[in-house]
Amino acid sequence: MERTIKFKNQILGVCVVLGVGASWVFEGCGTSSSSSGSSDSASGSEVAATIASGSVSAGDTTIASFDPASLKKSWELDLIQNAYADNVWTCGAPSITLTGNPVTTYSTVGGAYLFRPGSCTITYSNGRAGSSSWTGAWTLGYNGSCTNTGSAAHFKIEKQPVGCVLTRTASGGITRTVVGPDEKSNTVTHNTNGAGTGYDGGISASNSGVQYLCTSSSGAPAACTAGTITINGSHLTATTNGSTSWNHTVTTGTPLSMTVSGSTKTVSSGTVVVQHNLMKTTSTTTFSNVVYSKSNCCFPVSGTMTTTYSGGSLDGKTETLVFDGSSCGQGTLTKTDGSTESLTLIHCI
Repeated sequence: MERTIKFKNQILGVCVVLGVGASWVFEGCGTSSSSSGSSDSASGSEVAATIASGSVSAGDTTIASFDPASLKKSWELDLIQNAYADNVWTCGAPSITLTGNPVTTYSTVGGAYLFRPGSCTITYSNGRAGSSSWTGAWTLGYNGSCTNTGSAAHFKIEKQPVGCVLTRTASGGITRTVVGPDEKSNTVTHNTNGAGTGYDGGISASNSGVQYLCTSSSGAPAACTAGTITINGSHLTATTNGSTSWNHTVTTGTPLSMTVSGSTKTVSSGTVVVQHNLMKTTSTTTFSNVVYSKSNCCFPVSGTMTTTYSGGSLDGKTETLVFDGSSCGQGTLTKTDGSTESLTLIHCI
């Protein structure tokens, strides 16, 4: 199934984040993010939100749908001229397979399913085109306690009982390639074999993937109401036209603690540690009541992330990201120098 979204661009001249599809690539927003040169300058808050959001939504096939408001913001760039004013996105649906066979339901307890996001193309009114394509797949592994079989919704751990563990891995790496309106090729790769990839050998990282454990459930059939997310070791790299943009190794310092109430997920506490391998600095982001509740949105709508840096030029400095309370992944970032900027998160991995 394909979905087409059509919108008019407005040239606003504001800082935005470049992206295509359900997961996104950062593109130069002042000093906060950069995808040119080896600066590795995406903020710790952005990186932590990026990987935590992908982890929170693991198993949710509906997240591959677009949020049109965020999609529109992501392409309101100065480089887009009036010739691009009428843009049409066409996206294929994501796919899930088990032992090579397509499936649409969670039917095998303890199975290891392959999840491939849908790819997209865009055509501009002057005939130029862009694309977002994927190489590789996520493996979604369920343990024997994930016993609630049923519809596609049952791939989500929220539909499973206490003791269920969902492990998300991409041991060979899953890569997304984006060709934008500037004809640059941007790639981002998430490899869950993070052991040995960080610059700081004192920070432990393993190859065990991202694990989501249900710690409490209720109802009949039992559905998860609380759980923890552990990022054991993820290596995130990006390039622009073949040149390295950033290189991060990500783990949880303390697991993210999450509660589920209906369609609302709240990460009440936990820390995400990001080694910025090019800058040789480490950031630790503390989550405080970060809420995911918007339909077809991979990102938080409210809550606070506070990030402290250690080592390098940012040693001892702090930044804070506060979400606005209603929009998909939009908030205010107070940077390490005390200045503020509006931020729209686009990259969910």
